[in-house]
Amino acid sequence: MSSKNEKRSVSLAIRILIGLVLGVIVGIALQGNPEIATTYIAPIGTVFLNLIKLIIVPLVFASLVVGVAGMEDVTKLGRVGAKTFIYYFITTAIAIFIGLLLANVLNVGGGYVLPSAADITYEAAEAPPFIQTLVNIIPSNPLKSIVN
Repeated sequence: MSSKNEKRSVSLAIRILIGLVLGVIVGIALQGNPEIATTYIAPIGTVFLNLIKLIIVPLVFASLVVGVAGMEDVTKLGRVGAKTFIYYFITTAIAIFIGLLLANVLNVGGGYVLPSAADITYEAAEAPPFIQTLVNIIPSNPLKSIVN
């Protein structure tokens, strides 16, 4: 027998699909008015991404501490560290190789002509809008905000 207090929860996939459909509807509705999206909706997305970036560093640190503390044999720690170090450098080297290869094959920036120093003019920057000031309150990296 089911109780009256039992809640029916909507699955995550359905909630994501509903969000996708609502996003498409809002995008179509705002298609002729990009100022509304950049003024009111973009700051919400920026705050969301900054909050995600804010939690990544402590989460990775806590995961590493728990992983090291959970190792039964401390002598394996050196081997695991060395393997991690080697894996990091190999994947970084592969990423650099792919980036350089694609940049050279696709001739990135090939037709761009740099302006001369006499043609460059400088203007004072405007103060950011109030909503941007609110968005900038939430740091994307907690250590960077402490160090700087």
